[in-house]
Amino acid sequence: MGEHVLVVVPTFNGSCFIRETIRSVQVQDHGNWTLVVADDRSTDDTRRIVASAADEDRRIHLVRLETNSGGPATPRNRAIDFALRAKIPFEYIAFLDDDDIWMANKLTRQLSLFRAYPEAGLVYSKRFFRLYGTRKTRVKRVEVRRLSGALLFASIPTSSVVLRRVYVEPYFPLFDEDPLLRAVEDFELWIRLLAHGLIARTCDEELFVYRVRAGSITERTIRGQLRRDRYLFSRIASKYPDVPKALVNVAMAGRMCKRTFDKLVFGPVRRLVGRVNED
Repeated sequence: MGEHVLVVVPTFNGSCFIRETIRSVQVQDHGNWTLVVADDRSTDDTRRIVASAADEDRRIHLVRLETNSGGPATPRNRAIDFALRAKIPFEYIAFLDDDDIWMANKLTRQLSLFRAYPEAGLVYSKRFFRLYGTRKTRVKRVEVRRLSGALLFASIPTSSVVLRRVYVEPYFPLFDEDPLLRAVEDFELWIRLLAHGLIARTCDEELFVYRVRAGSITERTIRGQLRRDRYLFSRIASKYPDVPKALVNVAMAGRMCKRTFDKLVFGPVRRLVGRVNED
């Protein structure tokens, strides 16, 4: 069986969810994968749960960071570094957060799109929100050969992404570990890859379940989120002059409005559900 997929999962205190997350990889229709979970010095049972899964399934590996990095960028990079050093013969890399769940056909569907569109370097999908029932969230199509203003308004969920390996080594470490980019380091990566000629395609299906637990990176203060957004968009404006500055400003304003609305409307629900899950 070809098309080996490296699955990268960063985790920190994810004991409430990590079993389901790992299981969603194990039940994939496409079974040719290696899963590397990078633990950011969890203080709960996360390490024990992952180690137990690795003992039972040789396709699973646990990497533990020496110190807590405070965000997913460093654990993701360490997991990829482990795979490269171990010479795992992957052809694609897929990302999965420790509180999300893949549909069983996710890899099969996305790999079929890579075969149908050989020019594509990245394939992503739509998602279900667990907290809001099965409400569907549409993501804008990004099928470009260079960085386009369309990306600034798009949503490319990290847990939906499968990327060709040819984009790994040339841009490693993939995720920028700048603390000011924490929680937006994935968006920065998509912009950087598209600026260097990546073509991204979307799978018009909901292929994973997006969950937010209390205390997760996406549940932090809105002031910090907006500060990181401003920092990211200022970098875009300075590094990619081909993108009109007015478009960058409009996209930043839209992102700030969305974050504010999401925090004020859905924040209390997320915290309540998070407490219930932890109980």
